[in-house]
Amino acid sequence: MKILLYANGSSENHGCEAIKLSTIKILGNNHQYFIGTTNEKYEKLSNNIEYVNYTFNKKYALYERIGKRLGILKKVKGKYLLDHFFPYFSQADISLSVGGDNYCYEDAGWLYYLHNMAIKNDKPSILWGCSLEENLIDINMRNDLSKFHKIIVRESISFKTLEKMGFTNIKLIPDPAFVLDLKKPKVLKVEDNIKYVGINLSPLVERKEKRDGIIKENAINLISYILKNTEYNILLIPHVVTATNNDMDTLLEIKKTFSNNKRVVLIEDQDCQELKYYISKCDLFFAARTHASIAAYSTKVPTVVIGYSVKSKGIAQDIFGTDDKYVIPIDIIDNDNILKESFLWLLKNKEIIRKKLYNFMPQYIELTYELKNVVDEIVNGVE
Repeated sequence: MKILLYANGSSENHGCEAIKLSTIKILGNNHQYFIGTTNEKYEKLSNNIEYVNYTFNKKYALYERIGKRLGILKKVKGKYLLDHFFPYFSQADISLSVGGDNYCYEDAGWLYYLHNMAIKNDKPSILWGCSLEENLIDINMRNDLSKFHKIIVRESISFKTLEKMGFTNIKLIPDPAFVLDLKKPKVLKVEDNIKYVGINLSPLVERKEKRDGIIKENAINLISYILKNTEYNILLIPHVVTATNNDMDTLLEIKKTFSNNKRVVLIEDQDCQELKYYISKCDLFFAARTHASIAAYSTKVPTVVIGYSVKSKGIAQDIFGTDDKYVIPIDIIDNDNILKESFLWLLKNKEIIRKKLYNFMPQYIELTYELKNVVDEIVNGVE
């Protein structure tokens, strides 16, 4: 079978990488995969994977820079030039729009454009592991969503939103990245006799913060408290290293504050399976990136997420029955003690949370393999 995965970024976003590797794990290595990427140079070559680069539209870049200010170039085609994807939709037996939170943003036109290629080729299509923001589902998005053979929703808040709107082509299955394998790095930066608190922060949450600098202030205050009052060491763990949205930029600034303290360790960029290994070695974890939190949940690490959208709340609710305490909405972080207070709650309740994860995660993770049945049934025409 030939399978096209499109609308995902490159493996510089290790969430995209985790979805790609986990999808192949679930569906099987015996297929030919065509996979979209924003940076082919970052991808690891494989015999059964052909990468398709998104071609950046330079005119769009010019519009982004000066067009809005000057009111020109308003009719420029989207961010990417996408017509070279058409032959891959033609060859593929099925196409998967690797949803994630793609449909949670206002600039969804490029997603419709790609999906129309599947429709024009009369090929089945699935929106794969998505979350959706109800207030963004306008008439154009509804029209596009209705044309998918199946919409796989990864958390129940988004599922209930679509159900309420009358969609019937929907199914609730956890994010495929829950099945991601972990891999021990060749050069380890952790020791078995030391306990770690892991911290993942990102420029994305900083751009959404209530007051400039409040996230870094919280992180520095949290780390200072941990170093002074506990025996924990700190792991600063990136999960996205794209040029314009690089977690390392944020984490390096925090590391500089503790540059002379060997208990604060910055983990260098590596593949998603190695990053998952480091996350699994944490006793407690704070995550800004959704797939960093998925790596933690799936390895039974008590975790608090700094959240900015429906996806983090929905996943937490499905696992714990509530997002209260498990997700800190970015818009309530208004003083520099929020993360420290959350740490104290996590520390107090860590054994209860860990027990919940050990009891819950095996059957939850097993649900992701239902994805293979969905694909097989659609391709074989027996859905």
